[in-house]
Amino acid sequence: MENLYLTNELARAKDEAERILIRHYYKNGLVLISLGILQEAKRNKPGNGNGDSPTKSPEDQLGDDLATIFRLSGGIASVVIPVVRNLAAAAAKLGGG
Repeated sequence: MENLYLTNELARAKDEAERILIRHYYKNGLVLISLGILQEAKRNKPGNGNGDSPTKSPEDQLGDDLATIFRLSGGIASVVIPVVRNLAAAAAKLGGG
């Protein structure tokens, strides 16, 4: 789960509590984004239901899904921590906390 962007954010953290929060932002942000990518890929998959392409085994489909996540999440990793951090800060302001 470690990458350059996460490592840089962790190095800038003030204390261990902030490092824990940054890891939380990173993991949960990537999970949510990955689920969205998979849902969109399944929704727009060519050949869905028209018999044009052979059906894949669940193992092959899982491999394809993971490959898609790995390929697309590289660019997302660079922005996920700042985006989730800003969302958390905005939610805290709205909630009065």
